[in-house]
Amino acid sequence: MNVVVCDSVVKRFRAGKRIFDALSGVDFSLRRGEIAGLFGPDGSGKSTLLRILAGLMRADGGSAAVL
Repeated sequence: MNVVVCDSVVKRFRAGKRIFDALSGVDFSLRRGEIAGLFGPDGSGKSTLLRILAGLMRADGGSAAVL
């Protein structure tokens, strides 16, 4: 049984007149008992993804669900 599912998650931000993708089609799932780590350089969207999974931020596209 999957307890975390991300399906094509997209998040866009505006910086002045520029729009950029913080997340662009993130896909993954975790099954009960699995452990995962998020690795990447600064500004790659790790915190944004966790905020979306925690329900603190809405994705602009795709879906994310926990349990």
